[in-house]
Amino acid sequence: MKKIFLLSSAILIIMWAAIFSGCSQKEISPQKADLSFDCSANINCKGLKYTADISYSENSPLIIEITSPESLCGLKTGFKGDVFKSGIGEKICQTENHYLPDTSPSQQLYNFIEYLSSTPQITPYAEENGLLLCKGKIYSKEFDFALDKASGKVVSYSSDDVKIEFIFNM
Repeated sequence: MKKIFLLSSAILIIMWAAIFSGCSQKEISPQKADLSFDCSANINCKGLKYTADISYSENSPLIIEITSPESLCGLKTGFKGDVFKSGIGEKICQTENHYLPDTSPSQQLYNFIEYLSSTPQITPYAEENGLLLCKGKIYSKEFDFALDKASGKVVSYSSDDVKIEFIFNM
């Protein structure tokens, strides 16, 4: 009787160990984000909707040009280091970028790219339909973003007040 009890206890322990080790969540490997942007984007900021063309590479400035609504079409903003430029056509204003509010889509995108540049490996919290879902924090602002698993391209960015969907023409 004692042997049967010990044998059944051992089998139950092994069975539970197998169940719990087999049911652990699949670990998603870290990913490096592709920091080159040459895309269009749908931007939603506090209920206002914009479309823009965005370009950036590690050797060139971040350029955001509004393409709609028509009243803002042609408005261009650019960041290079601590210098921020904004304007339409020949009328350009230049200042240091820390004067922009944190809620500005341009400032958030710039801060996000700075975050990606300083984070060599991004560890996603989930994988869904070929996208790696990630979270980040810049200063005190938390945000979510998604990377295309195959290319490492940023597909979306979302914070409390700004949502950006990136559209790459591949």
